[in-house]
Amino acid sequence: MNAILATVMITTVSVVIPAVAMAQSPSAPTLGEMKSAAEQQAKQEKQATKETVQAEKATAQQAVTDEKKKGKDMVESEKSKAYAKSAEQQQRAKNLAAQNKAKAERTAVEQKQKATGKAQSQVD
Repeated sequence: MNAILATVMITTVSVVIPAVAMAQSPSAPTLGEMKSAAEQQAKQEKQATKETVQAEKATAQQAVTDEKKKGKDMVESEKSKAYAKSAEQQQRAKNLAAQNKAKAERTAVEQKQKATGKAQSQVD
């Protein structure tokens, strides 16, 4: 009986161990698993595309902002130059007016002196 029992035990062990080993070995993925993996991959690709588009959009917006600022800076620079030129012209006009006034005053003084001299010479 012990011999039979030992034989049954050996046979059982020799059948159970490979069965357990086969149960633990990776099996081929099921259709559901394959579908899930494909959906997950598609979702990741969609997210990556979305992030790329957002990055490109942000880059484009930054470029537009930079160009607007550059344009605004150019306008401000031109305004500043125009104001400086205007101030310079106004100063030149003031200086010219002052020179003309001084010249007119000198001429008036000279004419007055001549008139006074003529009047003096006629009195003499």
